[in-house]
Amino acid sequence: CGSSLYLKKRFGTGYNVTMVKDQEAVTNEINDFVTSYVPEANLHAETCGELSFQLPTEAVTVFPKFFGALDSSLNRLKVKTYGVSITTLEEVFLNLGHQKQIKDELDRQHELVREEVLQKQSHPKDSHDFDPKLYTIVGNRRETYYLQQLIGLIRKRLIYSVRDFKSLAVEMIMPFVFSALMVVSITTYPYPDYGSRTLDASLFPHPQRILYNDNFDAGSQIISQLSNANFDATAISMTSADNLIEMEDQIFNIRNTKPTTPYRYGSYLFNNINPTTHTYKYVTYTNTTSQDAIPTFTTLMDQAIIKQATGNDNFSLTAVSNPFPYSFLQREDSEKFLNLWAALFLIMATVFFPASTIQYIVKEREQNIKYQQL
Repeated sequence: CGSSLYLKKRFGTGYNVTMVKDQEAVTNEINDFVTSYVPEANLHAETCGELSFQLPTEAVTVFPKFFGALDSSLNRLKVKTYGVSITTLEEVFLNLGHQKQIKDELDRQHELVREEVLQKQSHPKDSHDFDPKLYTIVGNRRETYYLQQLIGLIRKRLIYSVRDFKSLAVEMIMPFVFSALMVVSITTYPYPDYGSRTLDASLFPHPQRILYNDNFDAGSQIISQLSNANFDATAISMTSADNLIEMEDQIFNIRNTKPTTPYRYGSYLFNNINPTTHTYKYVTYTNTTSQDAIPTFTTLMDQAIIKQATGNDNFSLTAVSNPFPYSFLQREDSEKFLNLWAALFLIMATVFFPASTIQYIVKEREQNIKYQQL
C-alpha cells in the first residue's frame, strides 16, 4: 500500500501518448520517430487510426525536445493530433491484475512442462518421443484479426442501439423522414393549374346578408329576382340615391349589428330605375378580401335586372373565371424556392449519420475508453 503518487511511480507505466493518425500514415515510421528520442518507448496499442505509446517516467527530461520535434513533424508523419496523460490509478490496478494473470499462466505452463518431463523420465522407453520444442513457452504475440474486430464492433453497436432506442431512431428513421420531405418538395408544384371556374353564389360558404337602398319600388322587385342566389337582403333608407358616401357610412355602421355572421361580401346601391325607359343604374359594393366578389355580385345583379326587364324568369347569365397561366419567371422562382428546401432537407438527412457516430466517440472519450467505433 502507499499514496497514489507512490503507486503510480512504483507500478505505473509512466506517461501515455495517444496519437490520431491519417489513413496514409505509416506506423513503423511513427514508432521509429518516437524511439529515436525515447528509446524506452513502447507501442502499447494500435486501434482504428490511433497509436498509444508508453513512455517511462525517467524520460521526462527529453520531453521538451521530443514534443517540440513532434509538433514540427505532424504533417510529415501524417498525425492529426496527439494527447499526453499520466498513468491513472485505475490503469495501475489493471496493470497489476494483468501482470498477475500472465505470471499465473506462465507458472501453469511451467508446471505442465515439469510434470511432462518427470513423466517422460519415469518411462525411459518412451524418451525418444520427447521433443523439447513442443514444450517451449512462447511469449504473447500481438495479432490483428480484422474480421473478428469487425464482428465485435457490429455487435457492440447493436447492443448500444437496443439499449438506446432514441439514438437508433435518430440515426435510422430521421434521415428517411427528411429524404421523403426532400422528394415531396421536388415533386410538388406550388402553383397548380386551377382551370376555369363558374362564378355564382355557391362560392360563398353561407347565405350572404346584402344591403340595398329602398329609394325605388322596382328595387325590391329586382332584389326578389336574386332569390335563387340565396341572399338575405335588408333594405335601408337613404336621403338620396346618389349619395355614395351615405351608403358607405350605412354599411360601415351596420357591420356590428347582430348577427355579424356570415361575413358580408357585397351590397347594392340603386341610383336610378326606370322600367318604362329600361334604365337601370346601380353601384356594387364588394369586399375585396374575396377575389371573386366583384364579378360574382355584378353578374347576379345584371341577371336579376334582365329578368325583371324582360319578364323571363328562366334567363341565366353566367360568368366564368379562366385565370392566365403562370409566367415563366413565376415558375422559375418557385422551382428555385423548392430546390432550396430540397437542399436543406438533404443536408438534414445526411447530417444525422456522422452525428450518430460522434456521440459514441464522445461518450467513449468521456469514459476514457479506446476509440472502437465503426
